[in-house]
Amino acid sequence: MVTNHEGSQVTVNGEKIGKLTAKGENAYTKRLGLIFPGKYRLKVTAEVEGRKLSASSTVNINSDDTINLNISTEETV
Repeated sequence: MVTNHEGSQVTVNGEKIGKLTAKGENAYTKRLGLIFPGKYRLKVTAEVEGRKLSASSTVNINSDDTINLNISTEETV
């Protein structure tokens, strides 16, 4: 799993798995370990500039897939 915010927390099917660690500039990863093929609900949460943000997805994991859960923010003017 990969995201773009430092210190992001990962959950799989509602169970906390841990935080993502730095892997390059603006790239943070977490290897999920042994996961059987199937459908999973993945969620990443982070606090950015005092705001709680999250991204989630239900994905079918078949092998050594990389799942991108980047968190995007929009500025309002």
